[in-house]
Amino acid sequence: MGRVRKFRQVVGIDELSFSSSLWRSLPAEFLGTGFLVLVACGSTPPGNIVQISLCFGLIVATMVQAICHVSGGHINPAVTAGMLVAGRCSVLRALLYVVMQCAGAVAGAAILKAVTPDETNSKLGLTALNEKLSPVQGVGVEFLITFVLVFTVFGVCDENRVDVRGSAPLAIGLSITACHLWAANLKTNSKLGLTALNEKLSPVQGVGVEFFITFVLVFTVFGVCDENRVDVRGSAPLAIGLSITACHLWAIEFTGSSMNTARSFGPAVIMNNWENHW
Repeated sequence: MGRVRKFRQVVGIDELSFSSSLWRSLPAEFLGTGFLVLVACGSTPPGNIVQISLCFGLIVATMVQAICHVSGGHINPAVTAGMLVAGRCSVLRALLYVVMQCAGAVAGAAILKAVTPDETNSKLGLTALNEKLSPVQGVGVEFLITFVLVFTVFGVCDENRVDVRGSAPLAIGLSITACHLWAANLKTNSKLGLTALNEKLSPVQGVGVEFFITFVLVFTVFGVCDENRVDVRGSAPLAIGLSITACHLWAIEFTGSSMNTARSFGPAVIMNNWENHW
């Protein structure tokens, strides 16, 4: 019986019940990711690196703070995947989260395109690789900034920590802001937030950049949202948002600093541009 129970927990069979919190979590992830794309990608034209990075980091911190108590505030397939691997999320919940995140991203991109002038929504924030970087370098950049984000999440959300006095959400958001500031100089085109690869970077480099910055985000989320941590006194959402801000500042010029497959998927669908959707 023990193995059967464990299997049901891992797969998430029991979460299909009518009273399960899953049904409240799904719309929360949809709305959170939708607002992320709408606000963050909307800041790309003609915003500068700092503006874009702060926008990404702050909206993530805001959304995480707003829906964390409902769904956990993933709003990013990378974070959901990390939670799944760590055993903090069932397979079923993870799959449905990703579906709702992508759907929310598409809805957010559609609204952004509908409410903004044509001259400012040509690319909708597509992720792009810098022409001076190779795909491998881009992947490296994305990996590093994503690692920073994930590292921050895990660090500020650890339930076993009792020494944290700040805000986990703020910490995460700031990590994102930092990464954006670092990778921003590797991006050539914004076009309403479309994820685009800088012409100087190869697809491999772009993948590397996105990998690193997304890792940073997920790492931050895990760190600041760990239920076993009791030392956190700050804001987990803030921590996550800051991690995103940081990654955007660093990698935005290389790949557009996606750090979120749903965020890149939405604009790509609306703009029907899959050139850099690796």
